[in-house]
Amino acid sequence: ARNIAFMSASSIALRAPRLEDVHLYAGQLADRQVSRWLDDFCQRPLTLAQVEGLMFQDIWCRWAIECEGAFAGLTGLEPNRGTGGTARHFIVIGRPDLWGRGIGTSVLGKVLHHAFHVLGLRRVASDYLEPNLASDVIHRRHGFVEEGRLGQDSWREGRWVDRILVSILRDDYLPRASDEA
Repeated sequence: ARNIAFMSASSIALRAPRLEDVHLYAGQLADRQVSRWLDDFCQRPLTLAQVEGLMFQDIWCRWAIECEGAFAGLTGLEPNRGTGGTARHFIVIGRPDLWGRGIGTSVLGKVLHHAFHVLGLRRVASDYLEPNLASDVIHRRHGFVEEGRLGQDSWREGRWVDRILVSILRDDYLPRASDEA
């Protein structure tokens, strides 16, 4: 049995991405263990310019994930075009040595707090490929509900897999957040 130490929330920080993170993130995305459940765009080799574009796109909320002072991945909120007050969340924990330690749960909590308390959003949506059990767990822990699925949406590991669509409404999040405080 593997003894996994959970990270404390204080050892996990969200900060603005830096240019020096680009090479680190490119290396993370090149790791098939990391990229296999990411969007189709990440299934082929990416140039440094493409990775820099992913990190510094002109969107309002994109953060580097820092664990114990080191770059560990990227997360953010992307506005849903044409639907005011909503955003799509994404998260990439790019270091497999950190998986299973509560980082995704902590990061998503910080992002949701910002989405609902700072930005005043009414809805945050997300999605993940069905075999990605870690994504399922962190979304359910924060009260996301399944809204649907895109059947056989992406080809991974020699088979078609479904994309699960989930979301959480501000009205459902706020009571949960006050209970956890």
